Amino acid sequence: PFGGKHTDKKYVGELVKLTTGEGMKNVLILVDAKNQLDSRDPKQRDRAVDEHKGWIDCAAQLGCDAIRVNCRSGGNAEVNVKNAGDGVGRLCDYAKDTKVKVVIDPHGGHSQNPDWLLKAMKELDRPNAGILPDFNNFGRYDRYEGVTKTLPFAPAVCAKALRFDDKGNETHTDYFRMLKIVYDSDFSGVITIEFEGGGIDPIEGSLLTKKLILKALKAARKK
Repeated sequence: PFGGKHTDKKYVGELVKLTTGEGMKNVLILVDAKNQLDSRDPKQRDRAVDEHKGWIDCAAQLGCDAIRVNCRSGGNAEVNVKNAGDGVGRLCDYAKDTKVKVVIDPHGGHSQNPDWLLKAMKELDRPNAGILPDFNNFGRYDRYEGVTKTLPFAPAVCAKALRFDDKGNETHTDYFRMLKIVYDSDFSGVITIEFEGGGIDPIEGSLLTKKLILKALKAARKK
């Protein structure tokens, strides 16, 4: 959505004015970069770190809490966690003088394994490293267990929805169970709405997701 202008401070400054003027708080940027921070190729990791620095600068100027990055190069899990520690770690070091965290999304490769993500956090061992739990991104791993395990490292949670039944419930995730997990934890960040379904207008899908989140949170408070 930035059209390659995320490194243009004047352009980003206009976004700051617009969002501030509308009473908005910028929270998170989902970054899908060309080069991978956990690549097996050291030179690609170098390029990835440099490529992501512009997004740290952009997020800091916008007043965001975090950028979301990917670690989905795969390969040997232990080697991969070391590579992630190197690439993401250097990006965390670059961001250390800002309030911007670098959070890994369960978004392919070993990152869909919550235990691998916890190993990555241990490897990184930096206060500005984190995880973005996504309701629908843990692949073959149990999504409820995945969110439970990764919440302690989350500045935000992605409540992704794909499809709704005729009662307004999401067909892949039990939002009442999931939001109870989030509500009962020590998490105090933002719950983000991400509608990634088809067949209905995306604005309608986003509003249905919001309605379901609020309904599930209300139910969680009563228990």
